[in-house]
Amino acid sequence: MEDITNGQNKKGRKSLPWNEKAAKTKEEEILKFSRELMTMPKEKVLSSVVKMLKETGDKDLTAVIKAATRNSDVAKSAKKKLKTEELIVTPLTKMEAVGLVFDCKLTKFQYKLLREKINSCGQKILPCYDHVTSAKIECRPPPESVSISERTASVKLQGLLTHTLERIVLLSNDFICETHIRAGKKHEMLRLKCSYGFDGSSGQSNYKQGYASSSNGSSSDDSSLCVTTMIPLGLENHNGIQYWRNNSPQITRFCRPLHLSYRLPFKSWQIKSEFKMVAAERKKSIQDKFWNKVALRVDYPSPGGSGTSHDVNTARRAFSNNKTLSAILEIDEKLIYDLRTILIAFGSQLPIDYKQFQIHCYQLIVHYVNFYSWFKLPANPVISSKSLNAQKCLRKREPLPADVIHMLVPTNAAVVVQVSDEQEVHLDPEFAELLNELSFIGSSEYD
Repeated sequence: MEDITNGQNKKGRKSLPWNEKAAKTKEEEILKFSRELMTMPKEKVLSSVVKMLKETGDKDLTAVIKAATRNSDVAKSAKKKLKTEELIVTPLTKMEAVGLVFDCKLTKFQYKLLREKINSCGQKILPCYDHVTSAKIECRPPPESVSISERTASVKLQGLLTHTLERIVLLSNDFICETHIRAGKKHEMLRLKCSYGFDGSSGQSNYKQGYASSSNGSSSDDSSLCVTTMIPLGLENHNGIQYWRNNSPQITRFCRPLHLSYRLPFKSWQIKSEFKMVAAERKKSIQDKFWNKVALRVDYPSPGGSGTSHDVNTARRAFSNNKTLSAILEIDEKLIYDLRTILIAFGSQLPIDYKQFQIHCYQLIVHYVNFYSWFKLPANPVISSKSLNAQKCLRKREPLPADVIHMLVPTNAAVVVQVSDEQEVHLDPEFAELLNELSFIGSSEYD
């Protein structure tokens, strides 16, 4: 008979390592072990844990438990800090929500759907649409200064200027208050610089409903629109300290050099009937050159009849190669390069040396008059600062051109440019005469 006294067979499953045990088994063992620990002194348990961590090499956790057990204040402060480091969700203000609506071109339905989805995740970030509507109303001029009829819509200039100034001051309130407190001032006279211009649009949809005729009895046509706009440029005091600045004041696009090039064969500002065919052929030839050499479609109507194919990417790519653009348009290369320099300087959003900038513009206009005085430029004869945004050059770590750097204020200068009394911003007489000769339209200032 087999002797089993020294080695009896044990029934049941073999005990598994801790990492291989099921979650439920782990919970049961933890509960059982914690009950056993509750019968022991807390100091003994904590000291045992510290010794075990120290032997396993976990120095950080060892130091934390040691400090927490020795001083209760350390444990409280650690708990408080952990709470503050939790994710804090700050909801958008109603004005920030309005900015989101305009930036993303959201409809009312899209905004509500987006808000619903975010709220379903447990984060109430976006305000309700009623608050967005009230914020939009606050952005409008006062109702008493607005006049709307079937044919026109207008705003009184004084009401528009007052409302614009109030919104700018509200936007820059913190900076203005901080500057006045530092300077010990209670009141200060500020100057709001603005520009105005005109623009038109044709090819609009004609409505089926009739509307009132004009005051002189002539019939009205709703297929074309004309608008007069006012754009704030900056807010500054008499010393030239800027409290607010519009970094992208205009949205004139790539059409100016193109229109100049279309008229080169007959060199006339207006295209008369005998030159229309020549201008059309010239336009078609330039469009073909752009497509064959640069793979760009320029001056084509956009789908739907609203606007043209000119956009930011088109302008940036066209101006990226001065020689190619000059060869296609048959316009002097130096003129194109000087225009590009101004665009990059504006797009950099860095402080510009007024004197150096005036010298550069003076040389550009003298050069322009010598070659193309027959073509009268409208206001802002440059593309938009957005069309050749220097911020993209900075993000890509591309160096700014030397001529641009020459016009910028030195890097060790203050961000807010102060203009002394001797450097009061005014146009040089010869410079002003050249501007008048070119017949610039639609720029002015209001104090």
